[in-house]
Amino acid sequence: MPETNQDQIIEKLKKEIEIQNKFIVIVKEFFSSNSEFMKLYRQKPEDYHQKMKSILDDQEKIFSRLSDIVKSIM
Repeated sequence: MPETNQDQIIEKLKKEIEIQNKFIVIVKEFFSSNSEFMKLYRQKPEDYHQKMKSILDDQEKIFSRLSDIVKSIM
């Protein structure tokens, strides 16, 4: 019986690790896109309007994925 309990604990920890890894990947993705956005913004925003809009759209998708992960934890 203790082995079964240990197996359950290990599986639960593996799932937690998987969720945490997904969370980390998404946060890194956001900060990477944010850095790119800020770089363009500091240059000449009017010249990069479409690219900046695209980055903001991507960030919205990133936030949505992040929100989904947070909801799955709760």
